[in-house]
Amino acid sequence: MGRRVPQDLAIVGFDNTPEAAFFWPPLTTMYQQLIDVGRIAVKNLHEIILSRQTQNEPLPPSLTKLKPELIIRASSSLQYSGILLANLPGLSVPEEKN
Repeated sequence: MGRRVPQDLAIVGFDNTPEAAFFWPPLTTMYQQLIDVGRIAVKNLHEIILSRQTQNEPLPPSLTKLKPELIIRASSSLQYSGILLANLPGLSVPEEKN
C-alpha cells in the first residue's frame, strides 16, 4: 500500500495484549481492566438472581461505564497524529514519565 506507520497512518489496538509492545512499531492500544469487567458482571448477575428469587418483576436495565486507558506507543505517535488525544471525551491519557 505504500503507507508508513505512524507517519501516514496511525494504528490502535484494543485490550493491550502482551504482544502489542513488541510489534514494530509498538502498537498503541486501549486497555480495559478485565478484572473490573468480570467483577461487575458477576455482581450484576448475582443481583438478577436474587431479584428473581425474591420478586416477580425483573430488575430495571442498568448501565455501567468503565474508563479505559490509552497506552500510547509508536504506532500512533502524537507528533504525527494531528489531534490532541487528551481532549477526546472519556479517555485517560497517562502522563509521560521523564
